[in-house]
Amino acid sequence: MPPASVLPLREQWRREVCSNHPWKRDGTATLAPGEAGGFRVCCDGVPFGAYLKPTRRDSATARAANEKIVADLAADLGFDVPSVLLYRRPECPPEEETHCCVSLIQYPEQYEWRPIWNLAAMDQFIKSIVTALLARYSGNVALDLWIGQTDRNNERNAIFGIDPQNKADGQFMFLDHSYSLNKENRWRANDSWRTIEMVPLPAAFRESLVKNTVVEACDRIAAFTDDAVVAIVNRIPEEFMSQAERQTVITALTGRKGQLREFIERNL
Repeated sequence: MPPASVLPLREQWRREVCSNHPWKRDGTATLAPGEAGGFRVCCDGVPFGAYLKPTRRDSATARAANEKIVADLAADLGFDVPSVLLYRRPECPPEEETHCCVSLIQYPEQYEWRPIWNLAAMDQFIKSIVTALLARYSGNVALDLWIGQTDRNNERNAIFGIDPQNKADGQFMFLDHSYSLNKENRWRANDSWRTIEMVPLPAAFRESLVKNTVVEACDRIAAFTDDAVVAIVNRIPEEFMSQAERQTVITALTGRKGQLREFIERNL
């Protein structure tokens, strides 16, 4: 569980859609941006700041809107995803993206999961600890499957957050859902959303999965009402995602959620 100072922000960011915070670039942070571009930002009242993204324009994918939709779905369903708000970037350089989002940083310390990928190189005792820890997050694969995540096999797309004052509450958080849902309009033609494919995963995570936990998460998603999906997606302003694309995403999410359990039963 994140530090107590962050919990009210998580609830607030779920209720809200767009950020009006006076964000400033965090000049003390040294974090290399991902493929979509971005940087850490800070402001009063947000203890550990946030990560602003994307900065690179992408006319084919509503990256910021995808992040917000997935974060809200995850919040309601109990998955391990940081809170997100949409953000209209003021005084934006003309060559960069104006319609961004901010992803809440929930821990004072966070570490990318790449160092634990190579299970074969580990002592058996350490390997057992790592796989037992990763197994607790098996359910997140169901969320990735639902949204059509294609970028989980990425050394930077999951982090372990920890509070030095309360080490027992450290946890993994799963990041970067911008390149999911209807990315590049992939779900628009011929009901292509009906095709479900296994999420690409690093071997260490795949080997740690507990099938029953993934199945239970699939059932949780299947029970999530169509109305709840519609409410989350239709909150996105037109400038971040068009009405036509919102409808595509709604059709896909409501249609896919009942297919997940059968897919996992056959393929995991």
